[in-house]
Amino acid sequence: YRGLVMTSDCTKVIFLDIDGPMIPVKASYLPSQTPITSVFDPCATSLVNRLIKFSGASIVISSVRGSDGRPAINKLLESNGISPSMLHPDWVTPRKLSSHRCHEIRWWLDRHPEVTHSVAIDDEDLAIDIVPHAVLCDAYEGFSWRNYLECCVYLDSYEHPTHNSKSNYEAMIHYAKRKEIWRTARAGELIQPN
Repeated sequence: YRGLVMTSDCTKVIFLDIDGPMIPVKASYLPSQTPITSVFDPCATSLVNRLIKFSGASIVISSVRGSDGRPAINKLLESNGISPSMLHPDWVTPRKLSSHRCHEIRWWLDRHPEVTHSVAIDDEDLAIDIVPHAVLCDAYEGFSWRNYLECCVYLDSYEHPTHNSKSNYEAMIHYAKRKEIWRTARAGELIQPN
């Protein structure tokens, strides 16, 4: 995030899960990884910073790591190149002993009627009737280019110089999905329908 001028807009929010989207399984093998995995995938970090920059959205932590407290989250974000200043003032979703993440996000949104655009980045499949704008990441690969494009649509934020509309981004998402299917088929793996 160094060198980027970013300001957050409290009407747009990114609910960010850490383990899976930011620290996918493949990140366990980074040479700088710590015993308790805390090093983000650099590509995921770059895409999230780009999303913040062009959408102006604030981050709300939607992760079990939120229970570590604000100082620990600030340190985790800072050490991975995401400015803690991008956290929303109400920086973490509320948790109850047996709550599900989709309910935690819904409770947070219910407390913040000023939010006009939101997206949840998660490796859990969130109930669409509770959290209508969620992007499902692959827990092994993390937050991807296709996930980034999906977030742009939900946040109504288009940075591409020539393809700067919802319909163009939806076409790029379709292309990215087709490329993923092609790579899977080329590798000889079974293709699961989406």
